[in-house]
Amino acid sequence: MSTRDHMASAALRHVRDARALLGGSDASLDQAWHLAGFGPECARKAAINTPALDKVLGHEAHDAELLGWLLSLDVSAHLIVRGAAPTGGWAPAHRYEPTGARGLADVEQLVEACEADTLAIVGGLWTAGRVSDTP
Repeated sequence: MSTRDHMASAALRHVRDARALLGGSDASLDQAWHLAGFGPECARKAAINTPALDKVLGHEAHDAELLGWLLSLDVSAHLIVRGAAPTGGWAPAHRYEPTGARGLADVEQLVEACEADTLAIVGGLWTAGRVSDTP
């Protein structure tokens, strides 16, 4: 598997795990919020063709200006990511928020948005033949 396949796989895992953390006896809204945003981040990084640019992006795939600049350098990535806007309301620094900072409705909304963005990007990568059939 390529690095792109690994990132796509991680993206799908993050949103799947975030959804699982929403309910049941193991519910953890704080962790669901934290994990959800990493799905689209990993998917966007998987779309970028130049590994050095993915390193520039780091954990800032939610930054619309930086992401737009990087995508302007990579037309094929731009075509795949164009429909998925950076997820509003999420940043990696939220991992430092106090427990209970987010309510169920906000977390559910974020998880749904992140899941939709991740599936759209990974689906675009798969359709373009840029990830394997089983990322």
